[in-house]
Amino acid sequence: MIVAPTRGGKAVSGAVPRLLDHPGSAVVLDVKGGELALITARYRQDVLGQNVVMIDPYDAVSSRLGVDPVRLNPVRSIDLDGDEAFDEAMLLSDAMTIGERGGEAFWTDEAATLIAGLSLFQVQTGGTLHDLRADLNRDREGFDALLEEMQASPYELVRSAAARMMNKAEKERSGVISTAQRNTHFLESAKLSASLSASDFNLQDLGRNTTLYIVLPVRRLHSARRWLRLLIALLIHAIANLPERPEPPVLFLLEEMAALERLGIVERSFGLMAGLGLQMLAVVQDFSQLRDLYGERWQTFIANAASVQCFGTNDSFTARYLSELSGQTTVERLTYESAEIRASLLGDPDYRGAGDAVHARPLIRPEELMALHPATQFIKLAAAHPVVAFRPAYFLDARYRNARGMPLFDIHPDHEHRALPAPVNFERAGARLGEMLDMYLRVG
Repeated sequence: MIVAPTRGGKAVSGAVPRLLDHPGSAVVLDVKGGELALITARYRQDVLGQNVVMIDPYDAVSSRLGVDPVRLNPVRSIDLDGDEAFDEAMLLSDAMTIGERGGEAFWTDEAATLIAGLSLFQVQTGGTLHDLRADLNRDREGFDALLEEMQASPYELVRSAAARMMNKAEKERSGVISTAQRNTHFLESAKLSASLSASDFNLQDLGRNTTLYIVLPVRRLHSARRWLRLLIALLIHAIANLPERPEPPVLFLLEEMAALERLGIVERSFGLMAGLGLQMLAVVQDFSQLRDLYGERWQTFIANAASVQCFGTNDSFTARYLSELSGQTTVERLTYESAEIRASLLGDPDYRGAGDAVHARPLIRPEELMALHPATQFIKLAAAHPVVAFRPAYFLDARYRNARGMPLFDIHPDHEHRALPAPVNFERAGARLGEMLDMYLRVG
């Protein structure tokens, strides 16, 4: 897990180094205009030998990189003849439906069930989620005709979905349809809908040296969050059901994970990822985001993380939690005293006293965490003591340069005008390392 505030260097010191290092397949949620793809896509293709594909509905970076974006039709992932057809449909509908905080779960749950039933009907008819949205937008007579058509289906699951809606009272039925419509508004976007209209990409390829970037402009992050949730749920499910467990595991990088709202399959994956062939890397701004979304279960992410990498910490909740997580240490306190009265009582005018005592204190205090130099990071490792170390900076690292010192990664367009710094061997940089990192990583 990577924890750092906005513009704190989560890509420079966290996400990009991981993508340049990870030799296996990867799924990358790239929601800041494709900055991760711009820097790492060609490196993963040319240096690591990966097949690079992108879902990029707004063409944020694919044209610039010369990559043809792919589409993915989630409905095609459902096997209507299989024993898990309903579960697969509910996986997709649960991802699309987000309950209003503090609201009643009934309407959200019923809307998810309706969307699942309509998804099964789209499988039968060869439709898409765009067709599902059109069905939800039908008037009363049109929707009644749809339910009658579903009742004539040869598939029991489709007939049952129609029967559930036909048996509802008018007020309840109207509320369920309205909630389903609210959670599928994103399908009105021509670009998002087009990206889900067909499948140009075989999900089985995720187990065969493939890197998939899911790219969005920052301005579309909120309006397209259900689209993101849908793809993430589909991809995690696909990786977990690969015929053979990938080795190394598939890196699943969730940039700005909190923007997705609470997503059950992500929460479950953190606890089971070792057995699913997954290596989840969540990127958040602080622990408060996780607590607000996942309630008492937010600590599941920390408990199952092999490492928690933090830098630039500036909120007290995150600092306090990391301090408590790090445990206690002991310090020895030495005292010296000289007292005239006490010396006279002892009959020794030259009396001097000395003592020592051992006291417990936090291994690192919250205020010490918040005061760490911008060029340093705090890393909490599973089953090991925490570490304070220098932050990595991919653009300085000699491992990502060729013999002439030129970068093997692409330089982000925003930085093309800057002079290329000399490569650094981080294992031999010695005392100058702090000075160099301070120059390039100082926040602000």
